[in-house]
Amino acid sequence: MHQATGGEWVGLGQSDRDQLRTHALSGRTGAAWAWSILTALEEEVPLPPVRFPVHTKNRRAAASYEPADASTEPAIACFPNPSNANTFVTYPSHLDGTALLIMDAKDELVRTVILQNQGVLDLNTRELPAGLYLLTVAGTSFSTKLTVQR
Repeated sequence: MHQATGGEWVGLGQSDRDQLRTHALSGRTGAAWAWSILTALEEEVPLPPVRFPVHTKNRRAAASYEPADASTEPAIACFPNPSNANTFVTYPSHLDGTALLIMDAKDELVRTVILQNQGVLDLNTRELPAGLYLLTVAGTSFSTKLTVQR
């Protein structure tokens, strides 16, 4: 769909929007990207569940892992990731007013952003040099990694 539109999502027909909505609600790979497109088109869509893999050497244990519902297991996530221009950072909306700390690979503070967008932050990564960054919500255990590519 991205190739067909050339990234110009405004011209999407209703059937394409419905397809994106179904994908966004599925929670599968790419659901967050579909959600971000619909959000940019100012459509109301609930955040997709964020599923993180269980890191274990026992494949059977990892395969049997059933993640909790996103509403009971709040987390932050970036998409697209890797990014070269902008990335959306999703976070539990009750964290509005809290600082998001952006640390580089040397563990140096690069930027601080105050969360105030009710669960979604459009983060400009154009000013960040290419590399790996750790995004942490100050005073919490919420964090995620972001890769900036050029």
